[in-house]
Amino acid sequence: MKQKRFASAGVLSTVIGIIFVCLYGVGFSNSRPNSVRIRSSIVEWANGTTGSRDRLLELSSVPHLEELAESIIPALFAPENYQKIRQKFKGNQFLLRKPIPVVGIPVMNNAEWLRRTIYSIDVPVKKIQLVVNELPSASEENRKMKEAVNDIVTRLGSRFVHVEQPGCNLGVSGSWNTIFAKNLDAPWFFLASADVAFAPAALGRVADEVEDPQNKDILIYFYSAMRFFVLTRKALDVIGVFDENIWPHPVEDKEYHKRVMRAQVLQPDKQLMAQIGAEMPNGRIFEEIHHVHGNDEVIGRGRGAEIWEDDDAPKTSGAFRTNPELYAKRLKMSGGNVGAVYRAKWSTLSDEEEKKGIFNWMRPFNNPERELWSWTFDRKLRAILMSMWNMDLDPSLNSLEPYNYARMMPGDQLAKPRSNWDAEVGDRLYALLPREGMGRESDEFIKAQGDVCVSEFAAVGGDVNKLLESRQM
Repeated sequence: MKQKRFASAGVLSTVIGIIFVCLYGVGFSNSRPNSVRIRSSIVEWANGTTGSRDRLLELSSVPHLEELAESIIPALFAPENYQKIRQKFKGNQFLLRKPIPVVGIPVMNNAEWLRRTIYSIDVPVKKIQLVVNELPSASEENRKMKEAVNDIVTRLGSRFVHVEQPGCNLGVSGSWNTIFAKNLDAPWFFLASADVAFAPAALGRVADEVEDPQNKDILIYFYSAMRFFVLTRKALDVIGVFDENIWPHPVEDKEYHKRVMRAQVLQPDKQLMAQIGAEMPNGRIFEEIHHVHGNDEVIGRGRGAEIWEDDDAPKTSGAFRTNPELYAKRLKMSGGNVGAVYRAKWSTLSDEEEKKGIFNWMRPFNNPERELWSWTFDRKLRAILMSMWNMDLDPSLNSLEPYNYARMMPGDQLAKPRSNWDAEVGDRLYALLPREGMGRESDEFIKAQGDVCVSEFAAVGGDVNKLLESRQM
């Protein structure tokens, strides 16, 4: 199928000036196809010239050609300013690799960073799945984000960029889960925050590593903690999807990591995760991918990541620029809440103790009937968490009380606060009240928070098989 032509003449001339194809790595042919033919064909392919995809497929010495014909290299379609940025790095190149099945990116604000993330991807991708959340009382930021998304879809095409717009805030966990739910037929997922950008050619190793038969047991690749990482489809069955009781953020990544570590203990004969600095099955040390985070943290300076620095770019999210005092107050209480939920689920010890394989609880809520992936969506808990971001409520009218997590599922236990828990919150949760004296678990309170925003997994407790069965009914 011929791809629609999106690149302008200016972009095309820039591409021709900078592109060359580098063929190397695990699983690739040692023969060297004619570089001129490849360079010509790949540019024609990118711009949808009639018959160009057929000609590309004739280059039989290039691996994965059939899949390449159904993929896109986002950086090839970048606006001219991003093309010029790439030219700052002498090692700039576009790599022909087996395509990444799904690149998943949840977004909310700071449209400038989203564009940069997308246009820094210089390897073939079959599908980009965006989940566009909306921030309360930030209509201008929401508008800018939708404009950026529309521009990206126009440039790359709706065939390759799929957009989910829930009209609310799924939170980080719900966003990741929506990406999974929309793509359960994918063999693996490359998941990235919208505030990172990749050094030129840095992503070339990803498909090589994930597709390497030696790494067949690895379920998760921590390429930079969890700013961006790879999850295999099998990981969703063994470790699970993300827990949407942790909303909107942070610590959803730490909670998932707790499950990964426990899964590794339960299967000591297999290497389930690739971590920075650790040895891979082939003996190579797993290294962090060079990138820039935000606009003030560069991993791999001198290796190309620094080209994406921009001193004029906003250093905070759009929400904080809109009303920093208002959001800061709510963020502090909200962060305390999700931290308390995370600790209640695992009665967690310090990170250092758990790195040594010392765990207080091996299963969620110390319930032997729960699998590692198991979580039970709690509507009352979500109402309390949502109250933090209900802009109609006054942050000064708040309550701080213990919460009974043990009623989520028979057999769940309550964790006792530990000395290393947050001294101010402990096992308690903040709630903002519509009026003084209102019960925070009352129907009136829950109704005041509005509709919940969750993925399909909330209805099945994170059970992938149940979700698939429900779709067949």
